[in-house]
Amino acid sequence: MIEMRKKICSIGVDVDTLEDYVTAYGYTKNEISCNNHIYTKALPRILDLFDSFGVKATFFVVGKDIRNLENIPILKDIIKRGHEIGNHTMNHLYPFSALPRSKKREEILLMQKLAEDKLGYKVKGFRAPGYGVDSETIQILAEESYEYDSSVHPTCFMPLMNMAMLFISSGRRIFPEMKICFHCVAPLNSYVPRKNCFLLKGNHLKIIEVPITATPYFRAPFYGTFHLLSASWIFDFSYYFVHRAGININYEMHAIDMLDYTEDGLDKWFRRHPSLPVPWTQKQKKYEYVIENFKKHFQFNPIIALAKERIS
Repeated sequence: MIEMRKKICSIGVDVDTLEDYVTAYGYTKNEISCNNHIYTKALPRILDLFDSFGVKATFFVVGKDIRNLENIPILKDIIKRGHEIGNHTMNHLYPFSALPRSKKREEILLMQKLAEDKLGYKVKGFRAPGYGVDSETIQILAEESYEYDSSVHPTCFMPLMNMAMLFISSGRRIFPEMKICFHCVAPLNSYVPRKNCFLLKGNHLKIIEVPITATPYFRAPFYGTFHLLSASWIFDFSYYFVHRAGININYEMHAIDMLDYTEDGLDKWFRRHPSLPVPWTQKQKKYEYVIENFKKHFQFNPIIALAKERIS
């Protein structure tokens, strides 16, 4: 009897620092005390979690953080454990899609060069800050021989997610990336993007779009932070439809979710971030539940495997 090969579950971790969140909410690093806990505390926790389930994931890294000598051994350890490093731009600028073409290219190539020079690693995938990808960025990636982009988040709930950002930032966060609300029209599975409309399928570009998974039929969010903050039955309900649809999973997580506001002694400003007041032990149990369910029906591979499967 021939055993059917399991579908792929890829987990992509956005490794944004505390400083990146401060600026994303419209503040400056001079106003809020930040530290390097994303690298020194969050990443070790998530690596231990992944090791316990045999997960090989993709970590989208911001180039400026490779310049921090404290981070290099941690990033090299990620690579040594069999995980993939993805390009999350050089400086995590908002709004990325509004940058001039030359600046977009610079942000992509500077991170790429640092990964090669400091880590001995050639990145093959990209995720834009705040999902702020556009056709111009896709074309740049294709020109630079990237194998995939994973910035499209095809959920219908993006307007609500933007409203949450406005509330959390106390009105200081402007919505420069409102175009991401149109991501809901994109395919749920990996596809070759159309040259002048990256949200539609085409056949002219040598790059694959690997969308972040949304719940089939409902286009509801299906990613880490949402599941941490919602009841377990919501994950169960969504996962039923994901599994039933027979699609691969591209599950987004954020490294900041591995931190514990109280235990890790963060600046009181960070209490506004939804997941931080939740104790790490509680979040750990939820993620163990999620990954345990994935493991029943899927094999774990970095996102590059989803791109290669689409090509083959």
